[in-house]
Amino acid sequence: MINTDIKQLQVQLVEDDPNFAELIVKLLNSLGIKQVVVSSNYEDVVEAFKEQEIEFALLDVDLGKGKASGIDFARYIRKARPNLPIVYITSLFTEQTFRETRDTLPSSFLNKTMDQLSLYQAIDLAVLQYVNSTMTMTVSSSSQPLQITNQKVFFKVGNAFKGIDKKDVSYFYAKDKMTYAKVSGRNYPTNMALKDLEVYLQDDFIRIHKTYLVNKAYIDTINTQEHKLLIGDEPLPIGHAYEKSLMEELDFLK
Repeated sequence: MINTDIKQLQVQLVEDDPNFAELIVKLLNSLGIKQVVVSSNYEDVVEAFKEQEIEFALLDVDLGKGKASGIDFARYIRKARPNLPIVYITSLFTEQTFRETRDTLPSSFLNKTMDQLSLYQAIDLAVLQYVNSTMTMTVSSSSQPLQITNQKVFFKVGNAFKGIDKKDVSYFYAKDKMTYAKVSGRNYPTNMALKDLEVYLQDDFIRIHKTYLVNKAYIDTINTQEHKLLIGDEPLPIGHAYEKSLMEELDFLK
């Protein structure tokens, strides 16, 4: 699940013209979007999707003769993140462009003469479409489905569902394509991704790293120099991309 507040989106921009890329970044910043990863080649995109929690893609259709196109990037994205919102940028939208991009299921297209309003509308509409297509709080899975209520998280244990109070979960962590809840030293597995849990649990939990979502009530110490926090005696890493939002979220403790 991606952030529904577009100001919190982590955007992947693929554009080979550095001047135009700079202009788009400025437009995104003017909309309050500060997390922008700019790439101009295939290797950078692949690396970004491995290392970052990319939530939205703005892709230039034509990246120059002999280079991978924005459409090539979109096909990679669709394999890595099937539901990620994609908006194409093009200087000339034609029937051929539509046919070539159709199978990548873009949310919309933007002309390179875009302004702040048209950019905002394209992003807002794409996020709305994404949210409407993923409005569910139950992950269907043959092994470890998960259900969430206002007070409890229900894990599949054998043939039954075990309800655990949210307040008893100190943190969730991702490992080997699974997510685990840490509860008094025990790990409960689920197939629900951290990014989805973050949306449903955002009032009580906060993302501190690409692999950790922690219960705010369990945070004992934050060491910004070592980029770690303590839950009891257990140190957890604070990812650089999450440190600022973590400190802003916990401002009320000052």
